[in-house]
Amino acid sequence: MQTAYRLPKTPLPPGVKPKPAELLPMTWMNVKSLITWPRAESIVPLGRNEVRGIAWTGQGHVTAVDFTTDREPLWRPAKLIGEARQGSWRQFRVDWQPAAPGRYQIRVRATDSHGRVQPEITPWNMSGYLWNGYDQVACVVV
Repeated sequence: MQTAYRLPKTPLPPGVKPKPAELLPMTWMNVKSLITWPRAESIVPLGRNEVRGIAWTGQGHVTAVDFTTDREPLWRPAKLIGEARQGSWRQFRVDWQPAAPGRYQIRVRATDSHGRVQPEITPWNMSGYLWNGYDQVACVVV
């Protein structure tokens, strides 16, 4: 923790190296979610499908996971599985019925009990710590 797993006290533009005195040790994790099914580049049937995954946060607990695709304009809620517990993983699932065959980009984002929502793009930091941009999985519907 003396030289790694440290973040700037204030955001810096990409490429700017922070001074050691301006760094704080990482002591928590951002709210995150990951799609576990379908896998990247899976072929899924037209009709009812289930999208599954996990979400977690370092402070508080996961309160929601939302789902969309690149062909759908609105986010919709996934079903959370299990009880909300501070710092624990939460499984989620959502029924998905694609409207037509083709390539889809599935996206999910989580929200925690402190109101933090997973951002579309992870803010830049020198070592890539605390990655938490939307998880995205491409699949083909046939």
